[in-house]
Amino acid sequence: GCRAFENCVGLVSITLPEGITTIDMYAFSYCKKLSSITLPENLTGIETCAFEGCKNLASITNTG
Repeated sequence: GCRAFENCVGLVSITLPEGITTIDMYAFSYCKKLSSITLPENLTGIETCAFEGCKNLASITNTG
């Protein structure tokens, strides 16, 4: 949901499950250690500022 992982200090990478269709506003904002994310095939939307401030995000993999 909205701001679900905001400011999470330990999140380095994440693989979102197939049931996720949208990444909500600010869901991962300011996760400063987040470096990679794998998106599910059925993802249809990424809302505003979902990854704002994720300065180390270097790898985004889309399985779809």
